[in-house]
Amino acid sequence: MSINCKKIQICFKQWSGFASALTTLTAVIGLIIGLWQVNGIRENQRWQNYNELNARYHELYKGLPSDIENKTSFEKLQPESKRWIRRYYYLYSEEYWLYKNDLIPKEMWTERISNGVEVNLRTYPTLIDGYHYWRAQGDYTHPKDFDNEINSVFRKLKCLNNSN
Repeated sequence: MSINCKKIQICFKQWSGFASALTTLTAVIGLIIGLWQVNGIRENQRWQNYNELNARYHELYKGLPSDIENKTSFEKLQPESKRWIRRYYYLYSEEYWLYKNDLIPKEMWTERISNGVEVNLRTYPTLIDGYHYWRAQGDYTHPKDFDNEINSVFRKLKCLNNSN
C-alpha cells in the first residue's frame, strides 16, 4: 500500500502543479477579456455621450434666433437671443469638459465640434460679443480652462480674418 500511496502522491503533485498553472492561465485570460469588455463599454459610453450632445445641439440650433442669423449686433439683440447665446456656450463648455475628461471620442472633438464652433463664430460674429458679455457677468467659469480654450479660438479667427 505504501508504494501505491507514494505513486498517488507523486501523481497528485504533478497534477496539482498543472492544475495550478491552468487556474492561473484561466484567471489571466479572464482578466484580459474583462479589461477588453470594460474598454468596449467605455467606448460605447463615449459615443453615447457624443450622440446625446449632438441631439441637444441640433435642438438648440433649430431655435437659432433670426436676429443672430441676420448678424444683428449684440447690443441690439432681443433678450431671448442673448440667452440663446448663453445656452450655446453652456453646451460648448460641457462638450469641452467631456472632451478633457475623455468622455467623448477625441476625433469628434477635433474633427467636428471645435471646427463647428469656428464655423459658427465666423458665420455669426455676434456670438463672440455674446461670450464676452456673459463672461463679464461671471459666467463660463467651468471647466477651469474653458476661457483659455475659447479665447484661443477667438485669436485663431482673428488671425484668419487679418490674413484675408
